[in-house]
Amino acid sequence: MFKFLSNIKILLSLNIPSGLDATTGRNYSSINPIATLTLGFVKQGLLITERKNIGELFIADIGIPIKVYWNILSDQWNLTYKKDSLETLYSAFKNNPIQKVKIVKNKVLKKSYWTI
Repeated sequence: MFKFLSNIKILLSLNIPSGLDATTGRNYSSINPIATLTLGFVKQGLLITERKNIGELFIADIGIPIKVYWNILSDQWNLTYKKDSLETLYSAFKNNPIQKVKIVKNKVLKKSYWTI
């Protein structure tokens, strides 16, 4: 299946591209979508993989309250999960349930984070 999908020139991925590890960002396939629509929250693997593995990145609101993320990620607010990014995202979702995500790679700290 991966071989078949890797030959498609215009491919969109939903949530995580096939063959991409959501935690490590390691790609086990040669699938290179032009865009990925992730659901609910930006997965760590999408931040650290090569851009060719995900294409343009979008995030879709699936109705999870912001309070849920605050409870889960409250001890992890750092460059990867910036609280102000989450608040900005939820404000933007009020206008449009799909937002384009910008991934910022900080070479000095060797970390990546996202904004909209």
